[in-house]
Amino acid sequence: MLDKPRKSLVTSLEDRLLVAALLVLFGASIVTAALHISSSWQAPLIFLALLAVIKLVAPVDEIHEDVRFLRGVAEAVSVQRYATVESFYTDLTHAVDEATVSLDLSHIRDQPPADFRGSHPTEYFNRVMEWTTAGPQRSVRRLISVRNDEMRQWARLLADATSQIPAFRVRVVKWDIDAPAINMAIVDGKAVFLAITGEVVERTKGLGIEDTDVAAYFTDYYNMLWNHSVDLAVFLTSHDAGNGASGHT
Repeated sequence: MLDKPRKSLVTSLEDRLLVAALLVLFGASIVTAALHISSSWQAPLIFLALLAVIKLVAPVDEIHEDVRFLRGVAEAVSVQRYATVESFYTDLTHAVDEATVSLDLSHIRDQPPADFRGSHPTEYFNRVMEWTTAGPQRSVRRLISVRNDEMRQWARLLADATSQIPAFRVRVVKWDIDAPAINMAIVDGKAVFLAITGEVVERTKGLGIEDTDVAAYFTDYYNMLWNHSVDLAVFLTSHDAGNGASGHT
């Protein structure tokens, strides 16, 4: 394989030869026209000229390299679509099992996990708790919103379950929009699972994206929400003291 300086020299020589060929073809076309030579003889000249122009304007080797690069980028990003709640949480649970460092999760909706019909969502939420204590370097951040009594009851259960697990932190974010957020699970900073809630919980669909750059974008967004939230224990204390349920006093 030619090294880069030698390849550049060859390419430059090819370009000069092509320019010279174009000039020759141009002259030949004038001669054939002046001498009234049959147009059938001019056709090959035209095709040769077109090939030379294409070679000069868009070298074939560079086109092939661009195609290979774009194909590599497309193959590097793995995107999986989930049409059902069960398929989404099945793969998410598997991703949690494979994780080794961190989980950033959100549950910004008005229904606690128990309202999800089927065993897959319940298994996922239970597995997250088990995963946190299964290794010394693991940590979980979970964002929730609390806007009704059902979510307050679940928030208290969550506070009790995580009170003795320092690596499992929960915060409450104020969510004023009368609709659930696009909830996310960021796994080890490498993959993102997005739950897109439908009109009812059972119509939740999702996406799984395995790419560190994409995960970094969502982590930045998650950090912004995290920094504008309050600790779950502080939220519950404020609510019990009669300061409201917004999480911001």
